[in-house]
Amino acid sequence: MIEDALKEAGFTNAQAKTYLSLIRLGGATIGSIIRDSGLHNSVVYNSLQGLIEKGFVSYSKTGKIKFFSAADPAVILEEFKSREEKLKSAVEELSKKRNESGKKHNVEIYEGLNGLKSAFNSILSQSSKGDYIVFGLSDSDTGLGDKFLKGWDEKRIKKRIKKRVILVRRSSGWKDYYRNRPYTDTRVIDTDPASGFNMTVNVHGKRTMLILWSKYPISIIFDSADISENFRNYFELLWKKSRKA
Repeated sequence: MIEDALKEAGFTNAQAKTYLSLIRLGGATIGSIIRDSGLHNSVVYNSLQGLIEKGFVSYSKTGKIKFFSAADPAVILEEFKSREEKLKSAVEELSKKRNESGKKHNVEIYEGLNGLKSAFNSILSQSSKGDYIVFGLSDSDTGLGDKFLKGWDEKRIKKRIKKRVILVRRSSGWKDYYRNRPYTDTRVIDTDPASGFNMTVNVHGKRTMLILWSKYPISIIFDSADISENFRNYFELLWKKSRKA
């Protein structure tokens, strides 16, 4: 778990193992690190050099022997925050240039699970008035995992975006999850409109996301007020026919 978190922060696999060895050992020689990490000599040398350049490892010398030490883990967090601020600034500048170009596409297509995650984040990234509506959920395994979906929903709640969800009859798992969520109103429709048509519709503002579920899911985002209005009208018809979850 910790090793994975370090890799998420930009460490290579070998650097993560080397850094964790130093945490366990305290001040340590090359030989001690090699034995503890199980890595090859040259890999440890290269990892230490990379970590020293990043400021995550320091060393001292006693005679001709070098002793390496891991920097305070808080340093990693500060570095990550700094990168995040730089990335945020770059994203804002890129978004500005994209809007100025006048070549914004009205349709975005995302493929696979990583593409689906990007689509979810994209549709929530733009602040919009009005509630977020979803219909067509089922108990079929999305492949995204609870961690991503629930984490994404937490972001939506922090933005205080109200969400209305229409579940089909077989969505007992989602019904239990949404029942006590803030800014969330959930209903169930007895006649399953998604039977034989495995698709979920998400609408937020003028953006509509259609998800075609399969082993290799495809998500399509339409940036169109007309399309979102059409789906909202259809949603409202189903909402009137649905019952409280």
